[in-house]
Amino acid sequence: MSDNTFSHVSYVPSNILTAKHIRADYTIIKVGLAAERPTEGNSQVSVFLASDSNVLSYWNKTSASWVSVSLV
Repeated sequence: MSDNTFSHVSYVPSNILTAKHIRADYTIIKVGLAAERPTEGNSQVSVFLASDSNVLSYWNKTSASWVSVSLV
């Protein structure tokens, strides 16, 4: 199978997390560059780790803003 073809969900290896594995009451920690952090949290991504600046942020629903802490 080439890299440009899509595979049926039954061919997805078990160590890959897909939407069917995620319950609505769980939080996903997204990792990426600081510039890739969403402008606001949502039902799935409410924690973000910026790999370039080592800043961990969580979405505070009460204040509708990201709360960040440096890990260095």
